[in-house]
Amino acid sequence: MFELRANDPEANRLICTTLGLSMSPVDVSFSRWKDGELMGGVVYQRYVERVSILIHVASFKPNWLNRDFLWVAFHYPFEQLKCQRLFGMVNENNEEALKFDLKLGFKVETRIRKVYPDGDQIILVMERDKCRWLGIKPKYMQSNARVTNEQEEQRT
Repeated sequence: MFELRANDPEANRLICTTLGLSMSPVDVSFSRWKDGELMGGVVYQRYVERVSILIHVASFKPNWLNRDFLWVAFHYPFEQLKCQRLFGMVNENNEEALKFDLKLGFKVETRIRKVYPDGDQIILVMERDKCRWLGIKPKYMQSNARVTNEQEEQRT
């Protein structure tokens, strides 16, 4: 059985370890699980109220991304938080991640030279009004995949 979770401690640990991140108490995550195993997830950081937020994506199993997760991943920053821009960062040599991000609809914003030992960092952006994923409707949403008002109040 598939399950969507918000702010799951185990998902936070695995996603952040994989991506080399540190999770702070104000960061938010969503993860997709199957039979108790983490399939993939996202972590949001550096929220600027009603302006922008940074997204990090990690996949652990093939075919982890589905319509419901796409809805959650883009509905949260653009609809719930009312952000206008969603940012991503990727090593220029991570061709698979860059291809994935571009296929989702992100555009290259800029490049920061020599961020990584083996290359530059590509900064990607998705504008709210260009996000094609806001028009989809989830098929099987679980109630625990939404950040509650209480959790949102902790962020501020």
